[in-house]
Amino acid sequence: MADTAAFCVDCLFLRVPTRQYVLSLPYALRFKMAYSPDATSVVLGVFISAINSGLRRRARKRKLRGRLQTACLTVVQRFGSSLNLNVHFHVIALDGAYAEQPDGNLLFHFLPAPSDEDIARLARAMKAKWRLNGLVMPGGHP
Repeated sequence: MADTAAFCVDCLFLRVPTRQYVLSLPYALRFKMAYSPDATSVVLGVFISAINSGLRRRARKRKLRGRLQTACLTVVQRFGSSLNLNVHFHVIALDGAYAEQPDGNLLFHFLPAPSDEDIARLARAMKAKWRLNGLVMPGGHP
């Protein structure tokens, strides 16, 4: 996994800062995702949407306006360190956003690390969207 991440950062992304996000899930949802590509797609879509929304929100907080572009790459890992079933995601996201300039060019703006509140907001947004998609397990846990 580390080799793949290093290749992506060194060869696929431009020379801008990146941040890795890892989403590990409760067992019941892992097992559901292991047998349902649709569930995996929904969970991943919600995760990516939450990351990108958070980046745009943080960029607007720093007075960046207009159309903001973000980018990320995801590796779906289906096993844990002991080769056990453990569907989870590794996401490399740009640690900032591109803003369109008056001349039409894009300029990258670095954003500081997400705060604890930013991460909590991301988790709340994911849980709310999973609930809308019927992915909340008994007991209210995703």
